[in-house]
Order: sequence, then C-alpha cells, then structure tokens
Amino acid sequence: MLIEICCGHLESALVALRAGAHRLELCSALPLGGLTPGAAFIEQVKKESKIPLMALIRPREGHFFYSKNEKVQYLKEIESSINAGADGLVVGALTDDGNIDLHFLKEILSHSDGLPITFHRAFDFTPEPFIALQQLIDLGIDRLLTSGQESSAWKGKALIKSLTEQAKEELIVMPGAGVNMNNIDELTSFCGSKEVHLSAKKNITS
Repeated sequence: MLIEICCGHLESALVALRAGAHRLELCSALPLGGLTPGAAFIEQVKKESKIPLMALIRPREGHFFYSKNEKVQYLKEIESSINAGADGLVVGALTDDGNIDLHFLKEILSHSDGLPITFHRAFDFTPEPFIALQQLIDLGIDRLLTSGQESSAWKGKALIKSLTEQAKEELIVMPGAGVNMNNIDELTSFCGSKEVHLSAKKNITS
C-alpha cells in the first residue's frame, strides 16, 4: 500500500517525511481544500525529501470552472511548480456544466513536461463519473483522487470500488477524504486500492 500524505506547510511535510510517507502532495491553504503551494515551500521540502513531491495546481478556492485569465495563471503556476522541483502535478478543471474540461486538460498536459499527473477531487462533481473516468484514461492521466462523490471516501466506497474495477491497470484510483487509522484498512481492502491519500492532520495548541 502506497500512502500519500497531503501537506499544507513545511512543518507538516517534515513530519510526514519522518513518519515514513511514500509520497507527498504539497499545497497551501489546506482548510480551503488546498491551493497551489509557493515555490519556496516546494524548494525547501525538495531539499529534505527522497520521495516524490506532487504539487497541487489550484489558483483559487471555489469551483473548478476557470476563466480564460485564470487558465493563463494556472499554466504559469504549473511552470513555477516544475521549476521549483515538483515531481508531479495534481490538477483538475471542469466545464460550466460540470464535465471534465478536456480541451484545457490537454493544454495542461502539454505544459507538464511529461510528469505524473493526478486528477483531483474536481472529479467528484462530474455528473457521469464512469464517462469521466474513461476520458481520463484516454488522455493518459496516471491517477485519480476521489471520495466517490461523497463527503468522505468511506461514504463513497461503493463508487470507488466500481471505478477501480473499471480502471483496471490503466489508471490508479486513489481514495481520499476522511481516511484515518480507524478506516484505512477496511476501506482499501473493500475498494481494492493500491494507493491512498490522507492528511493525517490534528490541531495543535500555539
């Protein structure tokens, strides 16, 4: 089982590295669902890490339908993340009717320098998940992060299992959202998952 830890700041990334994470997803503003991390953050973690670093590309909070100007910013954030040392990218964009923005996703791929690509939980808002999954496979996306279109992966485990069965070996379906030490074994066993995503976060007093 490969465990990917989502880290919203430097100290959390260092803790995850010490704890034995297999891969990190770096972001900022985790309480907002995660935004693009700063280049300095990526560079600092890169100096300490011997495992792959995935950079979330999300220029703002809210919906995943991006304007023309936001798409320009999106591609520039991809470039800066790669230059800072990201080993892969976590992306997602939808059309105004909730389907995957295939045209923009192709543009994203053309700017990704061939790095591994995860399509994030924007997928959980698509009206036809099985069609959307096949579109991601056809584009050569490496991985899908999903909660099974529910508030947590545990609640969405039936859909995650079905998506995993459809994807076979063509794409990795990775459960995420609400995964913790109490449900990870049963969840991944039920879904047939080879990878899992969690933040393993807790509040600390300052």
